[in-house]
Amino acid sequence: MFVKVFSLIVAGVLGLVSSSPILTLPGDSLPQYDCIVVGGGPAGLTAASALGRVRRSALLIDSADYRNGPTQEVHDVITRDGTPPAVFRYLAREQISVYKSVSMMNGTVEAIVPEENNTYFTIKLSGGTQYESKKVILATGLNDLLPSTPGLATGWGKGIYWCPWCDGWEHKDMPFATLCAFSEGCVKDSMTQVTLNKSPLMLTNGTYDDAHIARVEEALPDYKERLKVNNITVDDRVLCKISRVHGNDSDYEDDFVVTFTDNSTLVLDAMRGLFPAQLKSDLPGKLGMNLTKPVDSGDPSGASVIVVKSDMQSSIPGIFAVGDTNSDGSTNVPHAMWSAKRAVVFMQTALAMQYTDALIDEEIDSDHLKRSASGKESLMSMKRSLELPVPRYDATSNELMDYLME
Repeated sequence: MFVKVFSLIVAGVLGLVSSSPILTLPGDSLPQYDCIVVGGGPAGLTAASALGRVRRSALLIDSADYRNGPTQEVHDVITRDGTPPAVFRYLAREQISVYKSVSMMNGTVEAIVPEENNTYFTIKLSGGTQYESKKVILATGLNDLLPSTPGLATGWGKGIYWCPWCDGWEHKDMPFATLCAFSEGCVKDSMTQVTLNKSPLMLTNGTYDDAHIARVEEALPDYKERLKVNNITVDDRVLCKISRVHGNDSDYEDDFVVTFTDNSTLVLDAMRGLFPAQLKSDLPGKLGMNLTKPVDSGDPSGASVIVVKSDMQSSIPGIFAVGDTNSDGSTNVPHAMWSAKRAVVFMQTALAMQYTDALIDEEIDSDHLKRSASGKESLMSMKRSLELPVPRYDATSNELMDYLME
């Protein structure tokens, strides 16, 4: 594995810096793209690939801050099951580099400014660099808000996880518990675990009290019977710390020792944490986007996410939201990829309509492209001979090198 991936790096590191022809209008100081993708996880990478497939000029800006960064492996992605996230992203970037209309760079977007009635956007990076784009895709994801329990963050993504589809199978038939405040969602989630783990526990950390019980009884009057028939036990001891015990070379076989405030202990192989989450980026708030908390989405985090229509477009025309950051009710890698591709499919049609409007409304000749007051010229990459230097992208991130050198 090491030799294969290391060879890919040596052979492909320079190839990931794609040469992307971008149109700049006479008198303009900023390069303009058909679409700028903010975020370099599975959703952002899929969007960049889809844009490249239809030869749209695109720039992917990656802050290198990933929700699944701590995760050991990506699962439930056909042909890539068991791939470490850093390797998954590296292979995706390598494939995207074939599409010369797409560029990739590291950076943090600090502001997105709608221009001329949302016909294009100015993208401002933390270092002062600016770009313009006709459309924007936000693929910035969520940030899990972990409790301060000592040892929990250390085990997050390495035996303590939030997605049973992503990590549950590797811990099947082993001692298991769900970390959660006692709630309807916690009861329902624990019931879904019985196909993976017999007799799962609910570690409710002092929240199995009258107030929480009353709320659950209102929603699930028969919750006690449901727990009983599924052989689920509620353990309401208060957590003091979690210690990860390394017993062998496989992370999936490590044990966790949970210590409670009464000094009692519990040994588990894995835990699922049902913790709150929030949007990773503050861009939606700065833009004043409509947000919502999805109901019955299957994601217990309760995060406020970006409201999107069926085409993945947000409340701000021209800005799309994909992956965990949007409101279509699913948070996993296959969904992230699907939502990104769907956004680009609808965007491609919108750009084609915009360009056609420009051809109808504006006189365009080979010597000069004139921007109309309404911005309808759409700035298509018509003059592919006009090439600008493109940002360089560090394909071999530190996390990937750390993985390879283990």
